[in-house]
Amino acid sequence: PFRTSIGCPFRCRFCDFYHIYPNIHLRSKESLLEELKIIRSKLGDRPAILHATDDNIFMNRKRLLEVTETIIQSGIPRWIGFLRAESINESNIEAIKRSGLMMAIIGVESGDEGQLTRMNKKQKLGDVKKGVELLDQHGITVMMTYIVGYPGETGQTIENTARFMNEMKIGHASSSYQLFPLYISPFSDLMKEEFRREWNLKGVYDNWSHFTMDYPGSISAGYELFRKTIHVPYHYSQERTWYNREKFSYEVRRDLFGLRRDLTLSIIEGHDNRRKLRIINSMLGQMGKANVKVPVDFPGKLHVGFKKPKA
Repeated sequence: PFRTSIGCPFRCRFCDFYHIYPNIHLRSKESLLEELKIIRSKLGDRPAILHATDDNIFMNRKRLLEVTETIIQSGIPRWIGFLRAESINESNIEAIKRSGLMMAIIGVESGDEGQLTRMNKKQKLGDVKKGVELLDQHGITVMMTYIVGYPGETGQTIENTARFMNEMKIGHASSSYQLFPLYISPFSDLMKEEFRREWNLKGVYDNWSHFTMDYPGSISAGYELFRKTIHVPYHYSQERTWYNREKFSYEVRRDLFGLRRDLTLSIIEGHDNRRKLRIINSMLGQMGKANVKVPVDFPGKLHVGFKKPKA
């Protein structure tokens, strides 16, 4: 891990970071370069990926160039970090690529403009889409995060978010997404009386309700969003994105991600093991096309330890 700044200039209402660190401190290029050179000398020839722990590493486009130029100068070959998609454009994408960014973690949070306004996210979906697509098309993986259940969430906003993801022109870099049910921090704006009164918001942490949803409803809504999202793969924490890209072609990855989604749905919905086994065999067949050997003693029956979740 390394850090280039403290704080974030944006004031998203679900976030407690800016309450904990209300002031912004940008590290000087000289200080950052000195640390990165130390890290580079300690690593030697060993492979490593540095993780920028900033809340938002590219505060603005000027800072974007400062950070990427410093990383390039240090000789660090690979890194990942949190950033906002609208900071990416045609004028700086080459600098970002040369800096060795491997994965951009981007908080999209919703594919519905009304939800973004209520969140005080201060971003337009068109800018987000453009930034994510630019990164992916230049071989930089994007992992998008979405919050499910923020005040105002309905079946229509879930539909809009699914449509937003499905219309993205991505896939070359194994870009993906993760879903998080709303968690209300006691240090966030969602504890302010004005918002709690406006949205009839009650409770805290994972025990809340508001004028359109409650916490159990956000779990169901998350499942519905997963079910409706068919063109962007879900990101599993055990996944090794760069192994996938190295081992399989884009077409094989696309088919494998689709089959994995089918398997997840089959497990959640409690389908019989024969159906799950058919999906697994299809996955093994696709992997075989990529010259991955399938064990000859693969079992003819499958025992899955999952149970259908209780209502």
